[in-house]
Amino acid sequence: MLADIIRLMRSCSASILISFSNTFVRVFRLIFVGRINDLTVDNAPDVEAEASLILREYPLLTDDQYKQSRKKFINSVDDNAICALASRYNNGKFCRVVGKASGSFNVCVFIEFHGDSTKWIVRIPIEPAFDDAWIKLKSEVATMRYLKLETQVPVPIVHAYGRDVCLTSANERTQMFLITEFIHGCSLNKKLLINAKNEHRTRFFSQLIDILAELRRLEFPAIGSLTLSSDGSSGPDVGPVISMSAITLRQPHHRTLSLAHRLPHKPFASTVDYMEYQINLVSDFISIPVADLTEDDIKEEIAAFYAMKEAVRELSGRSADGEPFVLHHQDMRGANIIVDDELNIQGIIDWEFTSTIPRRIFTPPSWITGHDPDEGSEETHAEFFDILVKKGKADGRFAKLKQEWYGDGGIDQKNPGFCIAHVFRRPLDVLDIFSPLDESGESCKEQLSGLFTQSVTLAQVVHSRVEQCGRYTEWLKQNDLYITEVDRLFARSEALKAKFQ
Repeated sequence: MLADIIRLMRSCSASILISFSNTFVRVFRLIFVGRINDLTVDNAPDVEAEASLILREYPLLTDDQYKQSRKKFINSVDDNAICALASRYNNGKFCRVVGKASGSFNVCVFIEFHGDSTKWIVRIPIEPAFDDAWIKLKSEVATMRYLKLETQVPVPIVHAYGRDVCLTSANERTQMFLITEFIHGCSLNKKLLINAKNEHRTRFFSQLIDILAELRRLEFPAIGSLTLSSDGSSGPDVGPVISMSAITLRQPHHRTLSLAHRLPHKPFASTVDYMEYQINLVSDFISIPVADLTEDDIKEEIAAFYAMKEAVRELSGRSADGEPFVLHHQDMRGANIIVDDELNIQGIIDWEFTSTIPRRIFTPPSWITGHDPDEGSEETHAEFFDILVKKGKADGRFAKLKQEWYGDGGIDQKNPGFCIAHVFRRPLDVLDIFSPLDESGESCKEQLSGLFTQSVTLAQVVHSRVEQCGRYTEWLKQNDLYITEVDRLFARSEALKAKFQ
């Protein structure tokens, strides 16, 4: 049931994305179908050499088991210990917990101090989500302090960070923490943006473009995440990339032993090396065993993967001599953009996976470019573009952004970097973005069939993946793990509906 729901959601998302980019999809499909027709047993991709598409072990936990372990940790966070920690860094002032929230990687505890109503956020990495969050936490501190010192980008003030205090009721070991100022306002969302006055929306897009231009000018000699300077200077060093995708793959409900090597140990010196690393991460995501995954699903995923891979290599194969590596917020969703009642940007939060990247995949957020239809729209992209063009006529910084993103055309002239950047941020969207579907939603079945019939190697990969997912499905059933919490909720909902009919 869950697999059916996921497939339905994917197909809906794909149709929406196609409607945003009909021209690009038609052109890309012609290229892709042509490549399928050209593939034979002799020139098929050497998929056997790509470990990320070969049969692998099962994840350590199911999704439900992982959710339970996260919930246990989140519930163990001790309010008294949090308040004691916050007071320690604010001259012993009394404070109280006024709220809590949790995301994929952190628990956020909102603190208010007595007397002046000052608010802070104490953020604790969720331990089941990480092998070691300390490097990530220090990188975020280095990034925010650097931005505060060198730019006008509105980032929270860092009050303290460390890993020397126990913050849970389990009291078994110390936890890491990051204390920042609380930025007043609310997170941006699609409804807020649509319902805003025109002048407020125009000002918002102008401010967002200002922030992107500030980031664009921050160029570095290598690709990686910022780290605290080793020599004690105020400027940061560039360390290995701390990738949200790689961290996610190492979480227990995704991780297998063969994924342990995926964290890089040094910065990337070239665009090509970085792109190959990202290709491998996407491949890893579509290699994780999934219950009830069908042969047709697997063929479409593999076809989408190779379409993406070809697009990435074509993009990275263009001359990159002198191309800069630019600092980029990798998760600038609406939730991480704090605005006031008139859509003035008050702050950008969650810089934990920020890194330098090749300039050609430094892009506007996916909800702007149309690759995240839940948050954005085609109208949003058009309005953003129009304001960028107007700003570019008065200031060369913005004209440069317009040229790098859109060339001499407009939003109809699709930039493949937008698609690739989105998939690097959300690897599981590869099927939505690079799916071999026509505009009516039908698979290019003849071409796909020809590809997997002609290529013995690809056929073996499909067969191995079918067997892998089949064995995983049986293993879940034998261990009473097949029925998920979502399935149970759906069954209860259906039973309740039937009762009142």
